[in-house]
Amino acid sequence: MSTTSPALDGLLAKLRTLGVDDDQLGAELSALHDELQATVTQLEAANQDLEASTAELEAVGAELERAATELSAVNEELEQRSGDIERITGYLQSVIDGVPGAVVVVDVDQKVRAWSAGAAERWSATSAEVSGRAFGRLDLGGETPDLLGPMRSTLAGDEGADATVSVGEAGAEAHCHPLRGADGALEGAVLYVTG
Repeated sequence: MSTTSPALDGLLAKLRTLGVDDDQLGAELSALHDELQATVTQLEAANQDLEASTAELEAVGAELERAATELSAVNEELEQRSGDIERITGYLQSVIDGVPGAVVVVDVDQKVRAWSAGAAERWSATSAEVSGRAFGRLDLGGETPDLLGPMRSTLAGDEGADATVSVGEAGAEAHCHPLRGADGALEGAVLYVTG
């Protein structure tokens, strides 16, 4: 009883009519079988590699999801802190604007960091126009030279720098005080002009 299919039996019969003997056919079929087995082994190994790669990708995906969750939490916290900073900045600006006269805050490089409504009115320049600019380069209607001396002395750490100084011809007075951080380090100066 034959264990082959009718199609294979027909193929073998045709090969025999062509003069292919059974031994030669058996050797070729055996070689073909060995090649197929090697291919199956390679495919199984490739499948295992793919499964391992899939597992690694799933692990990476899980890590990315955790990182995305953490970044989302950090972004929410940054947004909250940014809102807090905007509220504090607005509050401090309203305090500065509430002081009669002109108030200017500069950092240690003499760059303007705060500019009151009184300063905007006195020197016809908005906070947006002067923010970040060097104080000594601003056009303050001829008062710049009078104000630079006490500001430079204050930023140099001169203890007597906060004395009252006359400004301009209208009899205005200026006071300049050091601006210190929580650790006591000099961070800038606060200039106050009255009159």
